Amino acid sequence: MTKSQASSSFALEYLSNSTDLRTPINGVIGMSKLLLEGSEPLSVNQQEQIKYIEHNGQTILYFFNNLLDASRIDTGKLNLDFQELDLIHLINTFTELPFYLFFDNREVEIQKQVPDKAPTIWADKYRMRQIITEGIRHIATLCPPEDIIKLGVDYDMSMVRLNISSENPSSFTDRNFLSDEMTSLEFFICKKLIELHDGNISIRNDDVLELTISLPIKKE
Repeated sequence: MTKSQASSSFALEYLSNSTDLRTPINGVIGMSKLLLEGSEPLSVNQQEQIKYIEHNGQTILYFFNNLLDASRIDTGKLNLDFQELDLIHLINTFTELPFYLFFDNREVEIQKQVPDKAPTIWADKYRMRQIITEGIRHIATLCPPEDIIKLGVDYDMSMVRLNISSENPSSFTDRNFLSDEMTSLEFFICKKLIELHDGNISIRNDDVLELTISLPIKKE
């Protein structure tokens, strides 16, 4: 092991086991929720300020978890819990409530266009939720706030495809930003997670803005 690899391994071990960062972040989020749900009356301005604190706590925790995932992927230490997974059921439970995107503190309306059934896949349930979350988040980032994000599923004999799309991408959407070589940390993690599931991701931006995640059907 090189000195650089040893340093990365130590940093990952520290971040994975340390409560030095998680405890104060969770404390900020928890206390914010208690204040909002408490019996003491709060003015509208106070409620907005506390929601802002909670929102920023969630954002810090989100980026911390992303850094941890990226480090685990980079060092080959990301463990996946593969199991037989019904993608349609996951999507239905995933979208029962308005989907909350904390990157700009707004709710996104999702229109599902999925069949009643689809072949099962072999996947990590938690990571699949993460993949779908990031896919929706990414498309929503490039669309007007009032836009509806469409979530569809189709399949053939070998692959199940999850399509996340919008018919109204913002006029400033950059085609280069939508390429398969996007370099944001979130997209890097999403792409690597899909690859670990033996799948692939593609993006198109012509008459619609669409991100497609293809995953292999579980073999009997």
